[in-house]
Amino acid sequence: MVWHVKHNRALHEHVFVLRVEIQSVPWIASRNRITIEKVAPNFWRAEARFGFMERPHIPELLTISRSLGCVIDLDDVTYYVGRETVVRREDGLGLPAWQERLFAVMERNAVHVSDFFSLPTDQVVEIGRQVAI
Repeated sequence: MVWHVKHNRALHEHVFVLRVEIQSVPWIASRNRITIEKVAPNFWRAEARFGFMERPHIPELLTISRSLGCVIDLDDVTYYVGRETVVRREDGLGLPAWQERLFAVMERNAVHVSDFFSLPTDQVVEIGRQVAI
């Protein structure tokens, strides 16, 4: 969100910040799935919890959040997600080359974050950064 405000010099009228936690239990009861806190008018902070056997579906979760007092237009939602690209450290103090290559291959083969959270592709903005290992 800081990046968005810094580069676009604007903030949406309604802001819903969501932190998703995948817990080390297989399933989370629906009554414990989400907590929402109204921080300011038209600004909510929420935490969602899923078990490691569950497949998070964020648009469904936002539908549930409406019943908890969050009044957002689900047809006008923009999802901001981060994307990290692994690069080699310039100073030579990083991982050994074979570990770096293995890590990079595993990262490339991982499920994309927008697919994992079942986000509609036409409503996703990716913010990328490079991580040196």
